Amino acid sequence: MKAIASLTGIYGLIVIGGGLMGYFIAGSTASIISGSLFGFLMILCGLGIHKNFNFALHAASIISFILTVIFIYRYAITKSWIPAGIMMLLSIVVFASTLFAYKIKTEEK
Repeated sequence: MKAIASLTGIYGLIVIGGGLMGYFIAGSTASIISGSLFGFLMILCGLGIHKNFNFALHAASIISFILTVIFIYRYAITKSWIPAGIMMLLSIVVFASTLFAYKIKTEEK
């Protein structure tokens, strides 16, 4: 679970960084607000997973699923790998990892 916690926290930092880049490069207030919100929540989920809180793993799965859908939509519109395509792939990896961690956790019981 430590690896999933680290992955989730790092992903949260990347999401925050993406929001900051969107604000400074394109002047997008929506980017900085959504990037900060989702990134902070993912960092909190990473800390919760590290502390072995069940709800944190569920929340990380839900948030990463939402971000996956958002970035698939953004990629479909822009057809651009930077940033939408890369964030889409990262979101899919985090979502799949949280689902895999949940499966392992339920099998341990």
